[in-house]
Amino acid sequence: MSLSMKKPASFVKEVEEELGEEVQQLTGNKTSILSGLVGNIMEWYDFALYGYMVPIISQLFFPSQNNLSSIMSTFAVFAAGFIMRPIGGIILGRVGDIKGRKTTLYISMILMAVCTALMGVLPTYKSVGLAAPVLLVLLRLFQGLSVGGEFSTSVSYMVEEAPKNSRGIFGSLANIGSMTGMVMGAAVAAAVSTFIAKESLLSWGWRLPFFLAAILGIIGMYYTIKMPKSHLFVREKRHEEVASIREVFTSGRRELIQAMLFCLGYTVLFYLPLVYMPTYVHSIAGMDENKALQITTVATFLLIFLIPMMAILSDRFIRRRSILITAFLIALVCAVPMFILAVKSYILLFSVLVLFGIIIAVPLGVAPATLVEWFPTKYRLTSYSVIYNIGVGIFGGSTPMICTWLIKTTGNNLAPAYYLGAFIIISLVGLFLMKDRSRDTLR
Repeated sequence: MSLSMKKPASFVKEVEEELGEEVQQLTGNKTSILSGLVGNIMEWYDFALYGYMVPIISQLFFPSQNNLSSIMSTFAVFAAGFIMRPIGGIILGRVGDIKGRKTTLYISMILMAVCTALMGVLPTYKSVGLAAPVLLVLLRLFQGLSVGGEFSTSVSYMVEEAPKNSRGIFGSLANIGSMTGMVMGAAVAAAVSTFIAKESLLSWGWRLPFFLAAILGIIGMYYTIKMPKSHLFVREKRHEEVASIREVFTSGRRELIQAMLFCLGYTVLFYLPLVYMPTYVHSIAGMDENKALQITTVATFLLIFLIPMMAILSDRFIRRRSILITAFLIALVCAVPMFILAVKSYILLFSVLVLFGIIIAVPLGVAPATLVEWFPTKYRLTSYSVIYNIGVGIFGGSTPMICTWLIKTTGNNLAPAYYLGAFIIISLVGLFLMKDRSRDTLR
């Protein structure tokens, strides 16, 4: 009798657990979405703010009689944060695969908020000499470590929580949050540059945008505490052990290489127009940098509304791989003409940035789900973090510095366009090698 009762009791318990998970998933979707959005807004406001504040930071921390050299030094520190991203991806990615996505998000959020707020209290070169840029570099390195784990974790979490036919739109929410954070960073940088007198700006005004990070950090941590665990991660953890690092780089090696090729051009295509373009048009054509930054802010704001549209297209109408290949081919054809036109006038600059925005909206809306679908759950976060952050860290983050160096070395103002074209071709190779899994069940 005891034996006959044991199986039904066990079965009932298992069914209750499964039903409990389903109910929790339905009620937790709202919290999941809000957590993903708020977390990415905070992280990317903090991380992108440095890029938008380059003209001011270069004067305060890297003073030089040669303006181009000063800007290059500041962009080098910008790139340093990206170089740390692969390391952060490996460390925090492993934490996410072993302890869960929520733990990684909480750690990265605290680290980013503290580092950005500390930037706001740094002494300048005039006050402490070389110690100022050294401290700036250290904080930038820890920022890179933080964001290296945050973005891929957030994307994996959102897509794992999504219904099968909505993975594109759920994954795109991370980029909607990141773009909103970048718009906030650009808007705040433009506001302090426009409304605070230059002497006051160089004295104390430049610190205000960094202090705002502390407030955003508190809000982000509040929502991260409330978010539920990834149900797919919890379910997989019951049946499989976490893959070893060796398994990630052996069994998943082919997947890693193909996805990494795709990520290279994806990140260069993103950072070149949206971060480097204001500095480019100012350096090449003498266009007012504040106006260029304002135009970039408006174009980036419009981009936020295009991202979910592209994600929905990939969920309902066009397979993700097909829409990505189309967008990259258009970008390849348009790269040189758009750089020629951007320096002609402010109207043409805005038009170029809007066209770039339409193109960029495709990978921003589609790539998150594509990359999550590409890797199995047992080592998804480690793999995604490694390939994405190597692509972004080594090539995306260094793009402004390399393009500035290419112009200075070659004397060719179109060097950034050729650089972009080369990386788009690399991405297309990766896409042609990758299998489309946009309609498959997550492994």
